[in-house]
Amino acid sequence: MTREAVLFGRAQVHGDADDALAVLGSVRERGDVYMSLLCRLGLVEIGEDGDRHLAEASRIAQELGIGRATRTTLGHMARRRSLVLPRPRPAGDRLSEEDVRLTVMVSDGATNRQIAARLASSEKTVERRLTRLFQRVGCRSRAELAAAWLDGSLADRGLVPAGVAGSGVGAYTAPDRGPSAGR
Repeated sequence: MTREAVLFGRAQVHGDADDALAVLGSVRERGDVYMSLLCRLGLVEIGEDGDRHLAEASRIAQELGIGRATRTTLGHMARRRSLVLPRPRPAGDRLSEEDVRLTVMVSDGATNRQIAARLASSEKTVERRLTRLFQRVGCRSRAELAAAWLDGSLADRGLVPAGVAGSGVGAYTAPDRGPSAGR
């Protein structure tokens, strides 16, 4: 453990993400969750994929039941790098079919008025659904939601139901509801 700590410290000082990832692999193999959290936090500082490491650090902290101080630190790290800190979510909580449809429409550039017309609901209902969706996926804006959908990070985080492609324009098509669908 001391050797790993020294190697990780050296990797962090030199900004060597490859060596830091090697240490993380060793730590994970050993099953040291606390050291894994520390490695992830360090990789946020030096790694190229800071968003992924920050999300994993957040998940580990939640899993360990580490409190407000760690969550605050993670939040500060995220804001300094303009990253999104995912909100804690229950395990296995995936987006519903309606959430995926809403995400696709936002990704296609539809306005709230256009979405409301397609869903036969009010603009206010669309605003509320979008607000809840942003909270569930850890996004702060339509642009972040669209980017997360299009780059596949929603699917990578396990938020997209099985069998639904979570990236790419037009990746989702609603299931056929029969001849009475949409009437």
